[in-house]
Amino acid sequence: MKLYDLNKYFGKRGSYKEPTENEIEILKELVDALFLGITHLENIKILASKIKLNVVELEDKKNNYAFLDKKVGPIFFVWNFNEINSGSCLVYCHAGSDGVNNFVLNQYLSGNHRCMVINGMSIASTDKKSLTQPSRTMCNVDHSYENLMNFFVHFVNLKDPNLVFINLHGMLSDPDRNLW
Repeated sequence: MKLYDLNKYFGKRGSYKEPTENEIEILKELVDALFLGITHLENIKILASKIKLNVVELEDKKNNYAFLDKKVGPIFFVWNFNEINSGSCLVYCHAGSDGVNNFVLNQYLSGNHRCMVINGMSIASTDKKSLTQPSRTMCNVDHSYENLMNFFVHFVNLKDPNLVFINLHGMLSDPDRNLW
């Protein structure tokens, strides 16, 4: 599977459900295992399966693995197991609704990024209002903390506080406005 093949799995389907305490705890264990490296891939796959994530190696980026739920997609991320001196995490909060999917994927393919995390749910997949910004829904991850994507970003930040997070939000994919 190539990175662009994953376009069809995020931001377009499924209904939002709040993460359970068990899912959050498993996600924390999964992030810990990711930082241990590719030698722990079997344990990583077991943890990922407990929160219904498939693990797929990308054909176009060696030692980069996509974590996704092919049916629903409440969280989607790609992890780079290659050694990097410095790096970043691309955080794409509105996959499927901002219209910059290709821009984000190109950035991941071209850069020295540790990971890329994408909101797997459409921002309109629930009517439940955010507890932090009631004009937004709970699955709108730039305006709400009640989702697995924010927990993932938080746990990664705790493991590597020096990692730079690049939040790609409210952008346009017009070639003349290729900005972040």
